[in-house]
Amino acid sequence: MHAPEPIKITGKQVVLLPGNRVKVHQADYAESTEPRKIPAERVRAGTSLNSDEKTELLSCVGSGQWLAGNSRPDINAW
Repeated sequence: MHAPEPIKITGKQVVLLPGNRVKVHQADYAESTEPRKIPAERVRAGTSLNSDEKTELLSCVGSGQWLAGNSRPDINAW
């Protein structure tokens, strides 16, 4: 009997391993999260973020918090 295909649910992959062990990970979620950068000249100029950039920043922070809270306590801020 071969192992069933991994399933994906709410950003997590669930894999059945030999010995009826289960592995849950979020590698696909982490790899698909696009890094975002502010151009270096804007950083050096000290220009404030505009409304769209603030929204994007909060979205990125939320993605990291979701990942930390679900399967990566090692990257969670205390």
